Amino acid sequence: MKTKNVIIIATIFVVVIMTVVVAFKFGDKIFISEPTDYNTQGSTTENTAKDFKVEKTEYIPKKPLLATGKALTEKEIKEFLPIANEVYMNWVNPGRALKIDWDNEITINGQRSCPVISGGLITLDAINEEVQSFFSEETCKERMDDMYLMHEGKLYICGPYGEGGDIGWNKFELKMVSSTPTECEFVITAYFEDAHKDTAYKMKVVDGKWNFVETYEWIDTLFTDNNKNYEWVE
Repeated sequence: MKTKNVIIIATIFVVVIMTVVVAFKFGDKIFISEPTDYNTQGSTTENTAKDFKVEKTEYIPKKPLLATGKALTEKEIKEFLPIANEVYMNWVNPGRALKIDWDNEITINGQRSCPVISGGLITLDAINEEVQSFFSEETCKERMDDMYLMHEGKLYICGPYGEGGDIGWNKFELKMVSSTPTECEFVITAYFEDAHKDTAYKMKVVDGKWNFVETYEWIDTLFTDNNKNYEWVE
């Protein structure tokens, strides 16, 4: 009887020892499930866009307004403003010169992005070069940093993208505030029926070209292709 009790005690002792060893060696893996990432459940976002082709369309760069050592005249501003405004609308906001594949969205550096598949300028360097012939870098930098990125050699639109439009202003009046050979300030009053709006602009000579500086507010109807549908009020 004593022998049987000894065997039982010895067996229990061995089981206890083995349990302690297993728990010590593998305890961090027992009864512990993998944590659930609720932020990624059901996500189908991929890091690589589906195959797409980019079409480079014809584009003739707009001519900047070169400094001549003289103050700008009202005539020069009226001729230049629609050109600069078109550059802004094409490439800065709302980016109307680009065709985007909205159905080919991916996430790049945490940003929802869609590829540019057609445009006269299809790299960020090319767009910056065109824009900076008319606008100082600080005027458009924040907006363009939010809007564009290059990924694997291709241009993507990300962040807020301009949509919608403005009132169909059809008459404009220019009021000169100040004008020197290197700086110019003026106000554009836009009219449509009984409505009107005043917008202030400032220009400076940057690298031999007249650039809009500080801030710029684009005007939906003031561009060169639309010059038959608006007039200047004298």
